[in-house]
Amino acid sequence: MKSFQKKILLYNLFHNRRVITIDTIKNVCNVSERTAYRYINQLSEINVPIYYDKELGGYCLNRDTEINDINDLDDIILIIVSLKSLFKLVNNSYKVKIDKLITTLLVKQKYSLEEIFQSFNVYFDNNHQTEDYSKLLTSLLLYSAMKFKKKINVTLNDENISDNIEFIENPDIIFENRWKISDHAKNLEDYNIDDILMVTFEKN
Repeated sequence: MKSFQKKILLYNLFHNRRVITIDTIKNVCNVSERTAYRYINQLSEINVPIYYDKELGGYCLNRDTEINDINDLDDIILIIVSLKSLFKLVNNSYKVKIDKLITTLLVKQKYSLEEIFQSFNVYFDNNHQTEDYSKLLTSLLLYSAMKFKKKINVTLNDENISDNIEFIENPDIIFENRWKISDHAKNLEDYNIDDILMVTFEKN
């Protein structure tokens, strides 16, 4: 199981247990004590409200603080893709919990993401052994940006460009021998989708 999948698993555990010890993290995620502490710190850095309870002797999730502080659409999509990839690698008990968590994330959004993910479910079902979901994630984010009229920043895989991050205000996808992304409103150069390292949404 990959590192990000273990962290999603840990994230799910906090939702379903009152307290989690370092030993629990070590055993469930099959990691060292040092890595277990690093996972705790990394979850805290992305604003997951975790605190140490001396009386209980472990880490707890502050349930008075809404996890819904993660409001950025691209972050939500990334989390759901991560959960879907983890879903294929765990037992049925965890599958039920992950499915509920995905549903919760979907229904609490102001955007209708169900339609977007429905078109990609077949890919997840047929390619669960895929090592790299980067192209799928890029396509999903581009499609979402067009559907919800989001401005995006595109990181390009091109060493010849000094500043390889391009801001695109009105993203569109066209096909000219290859799939490309463009912003015709600004007359920008068209970029091949295969040359994109990452897509992020411009923060409001």
